[in-house]
Amino acid sequence: MTLTAADYIGAIPAEVGDPDGAIATSLGTAAAPGFLWRKHEGQPTLFLQYLYVKRDALLNLMGAHRLQVTVSIPGAPAVSLSDRVRHLNTMLAAVVAEIERAELIAGSSGVPVGGDLVRTAPITPPTPYRDANNPAYAGWPYGARRGW
Repeated sequence: MTLTAADYIGAIPAEVGDPDGAIATSLGTAAAPGFLWRKHEGQPTLFLQYLYVKRDALLNLMGAHRLQVTVSIPGAPAVSLSDRVRHLNTMLAAVVAEIERAELIAGSSGVPVGGDLVRTAPITPPTPYRDANNPAYAGWPYGARRGW
């Protein structure tokens, strides 16, 4: 099953956890993509674009949690913000590892090389050697000469 941009845009807020809807607003929709989605439009695959956007969404959430403070109320379960940041760091490390793997698969980790050949092999080999390109040898200059 091939996933579309709408599928990926809808999955990111659910995967990273978007309590106030800021990530969903930054992503937009498939018909009108937001800043986070448009930021990585030039990627070779849609999956790689999704991973970059997911990484940015996690970084945005970590930035939002950085400004918050831990409050503990006696008799209530305590939730430390350091736990939230630690979970986001774990998710971020997993996404970065997946990005590295996807870049290797997509071949986007390097720049393709292309151009015209400026130097070629000599047409005739040095005199003491047989020319392996001669059709008389049929690609094997060291064997017996064939009859054509």
